[in-house]
Amino acid sequence: MVSNAPVLKRAHHPAQQADRRRHILQTARSLLAEVPYEQLAMARIARQAEIAKGTVYLYFPAKEAVFVALISEEFDACFDALGHLLDALPAPASPDAVASAFTRAIGSRPLLLRLIGLLHVVLEHNIDEATARRFKQSLRDRLIPIAATLERLLPQCVPGDGFRLMLNAHILSVGWQHAADPAPVIRTVQAEPPLSMFAVDFATEFQHTFSAVLRGWTPGGFTHGA
Repeated sequence: MVSNAPVLKRAHHPAQQADRRRHILQTARSLLAEVPYEQLAMARIARQAEIAKGTVYLYFPAKEAVFVALISEEFDACFDALGHLLDALPAPASPDAVASAFTRAIGSRPLLLRLIGLLHVVLEHNIDEATARRFKQSLRDRLIPIAATLERLLPQCVPGDGFRLMLNAHILSVGWQHAADPAPVIRTVQAEPPLSMFAVDFATEFQHTFSAVLRGWTPGGFTHGA
């Protein structure tokens, strides 16, 4: 529904600009909870936020940049939670305990899971180089301390393994999210008993698989050498 409220004026001061950017992101967050990503456009975000469409482009060069910023916020919250959960584990930690911490941190954020499913196939294909660099640098900065924690908790790790394990966890989360949240027509046919074996639960399958990865890990990876 189109709002009759007046369009907000352009922000000029840095604090106002930061507030406006947060407002745009919060609007996009709220819309994504109700509308499929494919049906969202910059014009709809602007209309819902009660600002001019051109103003949205002052903060984000494309729709994908809006949602890359959103997933960056979701990653930050997830990494905060994961860091607390891992810090609470005694060293050495069991693979099951570490996998459980990852599952709790990732699985408790449904918006993150939705955006993870879009990240590599949609969002990263439609952003400019500056946006991509900021996003990857932000991820790197957040991953480094968690990777160090993993290397402290898991005796089978050598320097560098923590980061590789984080990448493994990410790829598993992408794959299991796609399987656990299929297209509506697939969800319908998988509800039928003969095909229900294809229906999966993200948390169950992610934790089981990541725990297996951790149990099979040797210094430098699954096997020595290449």
